[in-house]
Amino acid sequence: MASLPAERVERLEKLAGYRIGREISRSSIASVYEGEQPSLGRKVLIKILHPQLASDPEIRARFEREAQALARIKHKNIVHVYDYRSDAEAVLLVSEWIAHGSLEEYLREHGPIDERHAAALALDVLEGLAAAHEAGIIHRDIKPANLLIAAGGSIKITDFGLAQFEDSPHLTQQGVVMGTPAYAAPEVISGRPPDARCDLYSLGVTLYELLTGTNPFRAENLSETLNRVLSLKPDPLEGVSPEMGKFLASLLEKRPERRPATTRDALEQARALAEMHG
Repeated sequence: MASLPAERVERLEKLAGYRIGREISRSSIASVYEGEQPSLGRKVLIKILHPQLASDPEIRARFEREAQALARIKHKNIVHVYDYRSDAEAVLLVSEWIAHGSLEEYLREHGPIDERHAAALALDVLEGLAAAHEAGIIHRDIKPANLLIAAGGSIKITDFGLAQFEDSPHLTQQGVVMGTPAYAAPEVISGRPPDARCDLYSLGVTLYELLTGTNPFRAENLSETLNRVLSLKPDPLEGVSPEMGKFLASLLEKRPERRPATTRDALEQARALAEMHG
């Protein structure tokens, strides 16, 4: 991973009040660094907007929206935000330290998971989503990369940068049609106003991928990916219980009204699956 120039580290540390360490991950708009809060002696994650994007008001608004969303939800399955800092040249978000990476990394390193593991993580994700949805926040970008593995193997949802606030639509980024196309719900791709059920669909895609190692909608180009999301019905999974098969099929319904009516309904189904596996 690339390191920050010493003079930039010094300026960012002065702005943040945190020590900035090694780069952990990098996306098209930001990098995440290991950090430390000296006053409390605790490790943190520091997400820093790439400097060339710091003057982009739309990207800055996305960062601010993520901080606002995380600050509104206090739940064990959602990453806890500690701080948000910005000036004319830099934007950063400080959150709790998560040591074990994302489910995307886990899948890449270890391959598909079994049904018992899938049921447990579905329960964690739905616990977090229920808290977010009941706070009036739709995530809109649920995928393995945004699900972090905490101590003990529990899952925490991160990256609320595309979140939609039901009570404050002006905080929703304009011009964004979807999160990550291969995980987006058909109604989102079609441009219809999303509700909480779009997150349930994205969770269904995520679970399917974690169980098989393959995202059924991902194609070589964007156009074909979108076509698959709109029209392809994934093959039923082999080697899973009828209960898991039915649960996945309900999440992956193309029409939102055919998915679980509420996140709590999906949560109770996941709880039953987890209990079935002990």
